[in-house]
Amino acid sequence: MEHKYKLITLASLIGAFFLMPLNSVAQEHTTCPTDQAECVVAWHDGSGDFQPIPNALRNTIANDTLRPENRVYVLETGGAYLIVDEILNEGFHLHLRGQTPEEVDNYFGPAKIQLTPDSEGNSAGRLITAQGDLTLENIWFSGQLTSGSTGNYLPIRMSSGGARLVVDNCVFERSDFSLFGFDSSNNKVYITNSRFRNHINRTQQWEGRGLRFEGGADTLIVENTTFMNFGHTVIQSEAAPINYVRFVHNTVINVGRTFNSGNFWLEAYVANNLHINHYWHGEGDADGINDDPPSREYPYTGYIGVAPLNPSFGLDNARRIVISNNAHWRDPQFADYYSDTLNAQPVFNAQTDSMFTTFDVSTESGSMYRANNWVGDDPVMESYKNAPDLGSNFPETEISLEENVPIQIANIRDLREARQSPFTDWTWDPGRNPAPSTYSLQPVMWPLPEDLSYTNSTYLTAGTDGLPLGDLNWQDGSAMDDWLANKDTYVSEIEALAGAIVDLVVVGSAEAEDGTLGGDSQEDVFDGFAYFFMESSGFIEWEFDVETAGTYDLNVLTHLEGNGVRGQRVILTNDTYPNGLSLKDCLNYGEYIWDADGGQGDGCNPHVGMATDEWVWTRINNSEMHSSTENGLVLPTGAHKLRLEPSWGFQSFSTIQVLEEGTETVAVELSPTEANYGLVSPNGLVPDQDGEPAPWVASGFKSVELGSSGTVSVDIEFPGDGTYLIRGFYNSAADGTMDVEVGGEPVGSVDILADEEGGDFLTAEFEASAGVHTITISGSNARVDYVQLIEKRLSTSIERPNGLPEGYELSQNYPNPFNPTTKINYTIPQATNVELTVFNILGQKVATLVDTRQFAGSHTVNFDARNLASGIYFYRLKAGEVVHQRKMTLIK
Repeated sequence: MEHKYKLITLASLIGAFFLMPLNSVAQEHTTCPTDQAECVVAWHDGSGDFQPIPNALRNTIANDTLRPENRVYVLETGGAYLIVDEILNEGFHLHLRGQTPEEVDNYFGPAKIQLTPDSEGNSAGRLITAQGDLTLENIWFSGQLTSGSTGNYLPIRMSSGGARLVVDNCVFERSDFSLFGFDSSNNKVYITNSRFRNHINRTQQWEGRGLRFEGGADTLIVENTTFMNFGHTVIQSEAAPINYVRFVHNTVINVGRTFNSGNFWLEAYVANNLHINHYWHGEGDADGINDDPPSREYPYTGYIGVAPLNPSFGLDNARRIVISNNAHWRDPQFADYYSDTLNAQPVFNAQTDSMFTTFDVSTESGSMYRANNWVGDDPVMESYKNAPDLGSNFPETEISLEENVPIQIANIRDLREARQSPFTDWTWDPGRNPAPSTYSLQPVMWPLPEDLSYTNSTYLTAGTDGLPLGDLNWQDGSAMDDWLANKDTYVSEIEALAGAIVDLVVVGSAEAEDGTLGGDSQEDVFDGFAYFFMESSGFIEWEFDVETAGTYDLNVLTHLEGNGVRGQRVILTNDTYPNGLSLKDCLNYGEYIWDADGGQGDGCNPHVGMATDEWVWTRINNSEMHSSTENGLVLPTGAHKLRLEPSWGFQSFSTIQVLEEGTETVAVELSPTEANYGLVSPNGLVPDQDGEPAPWVASGFKSVELGSSGTVSVDIEFPGDGTYLIRGFYNSAADGTMDVEVGGEPVGSVDILADEEGGDFLTAEFEASAGVHTITISGSNARVDYVQLIEKRLSTSIERPNGLPEGYELSQNYPNPFNPTTKINYTIPQATNVELTVFNILGQKVATLVDTRQFAGSHTVNFDARNLASGIYFYRLKAGEVVHQRKMTLIK
């Protein structure tokens, strides 16, 4: 591919503006027409000096209250849209589109959206908070402030459950962490023809991420997109599943660690991608590879991972996973670096190998397929071998990607050996000044300097579709034309590699202790030292009441598991902060930090010097909060919710005390046995306060002990006539059997194994009718924890997601079953009157959640059922003349 490289001609004028105080420029905006869809947003005042107007885009959107349903904000070519205060789209579809060369006489490159400090030097840290659908086209986003900082935490954030993100032909550059974050669930994400560049490591080896999902997602489709220079991972989803993943025809260069962090994919198709320098960090002592005794079940992490599902998400033999026709090549320069006692990582580790062996589609034991994942052949890529000759003022940056490898190695050695002052910056950005302090003067350069076309003849026809591997935008235009003309066929062929479509869906569950006990069975309540082992997913949550309004502190019993620093989100929700306040200590990171080593910031953290290998009471004082969460522990009278969510590394938590400020007086004590939680382990890897190993602990810290001959019976509603299986979770000191009946009829005898960590069994298939049925489990000398009802569904075709809302949609609430809160997502294609109501099983209305006119797009409603009894409920969406209804289960 031929690239002509030029500076945007407005650059010198824009740079002059960046040296001016922001309060010298008026806060202006464009007035949009109300009778047409497109609104061209001006970025400067038109006086001829091209001085950007701070918040010009943000203020235009905020003041456009009469926008039509199909509003598109058009950004001018080469424009510098500076953001002081975040853009917020609450209740409407935000569509931003940059002008293209075809529609203007003089094209200066894509419009650029970038954060800039206010007049006092402070930054909001957020470009966009999307509380509705978001579409981005032909725009350049920078995670680096005009002042040079790259430390903003997720400056583009999706905060609306069930919302759609559609991205095409955009550039996302420069971040220490990640430009995109999804703190909501059930999002539908579609990314095509885009470039993610230079999300690198600056303070730790786990920085630099592409897409971060904190609550899973409904859909993630990434096609013909390039990811270049990522310190950690491309896709991070460790808390909940992504239901459908399609990652096809993408080019991935210089990912320091894993392709995917978190393995919760229910259905995934990863094919026809080109990976260069995968997991180039390798792993060393800091990763636990030489611990004695071993701390890791698998000595190698591997680049692409597929791990067993958490039982709450379903069965592994029901997942559809295809990883096929992907090429991987690592520069030989890394070999000497690995000889320093580092483990060079394989593409797949032993656990992933075992998953594809156990659930191999060819043996009809599952729907996993893996083939043609080549390792070793150099793709001979243009910009990897040859430095761009740009004729710029910064020839020191005009190096090839191959020449950047020693700089990468110097960076990771700096970080691992604590030589961080200064760190080695491995940003690859030819033609631009490498010094962050001069970033305010950096022009937009277009087109991009990289040419990622390659000449390896094998890879040029190696796709499942016969097309070149990797992002087709870098190859001859005929390849992209072929893809676009035959995409549906090519995608269907990839999906078909997983074989026949069989869905095993969890449609109901019940805790054994809530059932009816027979024989000599009895409820077993854990009465030892209780705690939660928090990895990189899930939550711990307490609800409590404050009788007297006032200022409080928190006393947290925690275990750092031998780590010098950990950070988690500590979130308080109450009348003062109805959307939740994430407490921050003096460091003002994106979470609350326990810094035992004192290596973070200026050492102001109150936990410096705490023990890291034992249980420690750590106090979170209201007086020591950062100013951004000042007085966060000033609590009003009434109901409160305290929630812990993982952010930075493993950590264990036990009791939390709410103390009167500055005293040892306990106002409320929050015990682990009273918490709601998900995807965290009750008890876990660390010893208790007496140094005893953690015993098996049941879900909810309660189970049923069957004794010498006992039974437990639970009632679960079967949603329809069909084929079902029963999955039971248990703990047993010896091998044995359990008998399972449904409605008094035996459905099989299952073997159970001695397992100190607990196990599960699955019955054979059986037929059952719709309605409530009693499931009875009988056995001896074992504990029954909980039961899942699995429905087997046969499909004739895959319901492939598409990118745009074409009609009305009411999604299944999440979580379901729930206690006591759940989220309900729905989509309407046009503005209309909306009613969302909840009925009990007798048809009596118990709640009205929405009754108003709403804009087109996706919407999320929180339903709190704390005042309702356990049981089956129905929620009904009436939008205009359209009515949809679904069922949900409340279990207390």
